[in-house]
This record gives sequence, structure tokens and C-alpha cells, in this order.
Amino acid sequence: MKSPSNSTIRNDTNHGKTIDLLNSLVKTHNDRMKGYETASSETDEKELESTFADFALSSHQCRLELANEIIRLGGTPLESTKLSGRIFRAWMDIKAALTGRDLRYVLDSCNTLEETAARTYQKVLKNRTVILSTRQHAMIIVHNEYIKADYTRLVCMRNAMVLTD
Repeated sequence: MKSPSNSTIRNDTNHGKTIDLLNSLVKTHNDRMKGYETASSETDEKELESTFADFALSSHQCRLELANEIIRLGGTPLESTKLSGRIFRAWMDIKAALTGRDLRYVLDSCNTLEETAARTYQKVLKNRTVILSTRQHAMIIVHNEYIKADYTRLVCMRNAMVLTD
């Protein structure tokens, strides 16, 4: 019986680490999609509902690309969300009930959601323990740009709300 070469062992180990890393981003997008579903249910403003749907769609598309890459590597994309995301959404529901669905609070909560996603992407991009392919790295950079664009759009909405108060 032939033993595996060191390069095979390293490759299998890196594949596992890459899958775990990509799945951390999948969970981030699962949280964003659920978070924007929750935020949408907390407002009657059609413009906000539309914006939240756009953000959820952006995450759905990123998640799909990440899932396809995970499958290509022989892994299984996660369907779950982070515990912190579930707690955060429950808190959003409670706070919305207490504040009478205050739009500023909803936008502030979405801001927190975006900051968390941005931190996760920055952590992945700075990771030096997992070797990503050029294609994987480029995909993550593009997704990070989507997160930044959504965050900028959200901040503009929050600022506009402050100016009209």
C-alpha cells in the first residue's frame, strides 16, 4: 500500500481549511439574508423593503458562488447561521416591538449587520494560514466590494434620515 505524499496531505488539509474558511463566509451571507428578511418585516416603508431585498439578493448571489466553490472542493455548504446572528435577529424583533418599529433603529441594526459582514471579509482576506487559489481570492475580493457598496448605500440612507428629522 502506497502512503500519501506530503503534498497530498498538505493539499487535503488545505482543502479542508479552505472549505471551512469559505463556509464562514457562507454563514455570514446566511445571516445577512435572514437579517434583511427580519429588517424588512420591521418596516412598512416600500423603499426600505426594496433596499433590504436588494441586499438579501446580493448575499444570495455571493452565497451561491461560495457554495459552488465549496462543492467543487468536495465540501458541503452550510445552511445554518451563526449563533450571534440568531441572537441579533431575536434582539431586533424585541427592540422593534419596544420602539414601535422605529426606522432609525432598523437602519442602525442593519448597520451592525453590515459591519459584522465587513469584519468577517476583512478577517478572511487577511488570513495567511489558508492558501486560496487566485480564483477564490478574486471571488472574495468581489464579494467584499458588494458588502462595501451595500454598507455605503445603507449609511447614505441613515444619513438622509438624520437630515430629515
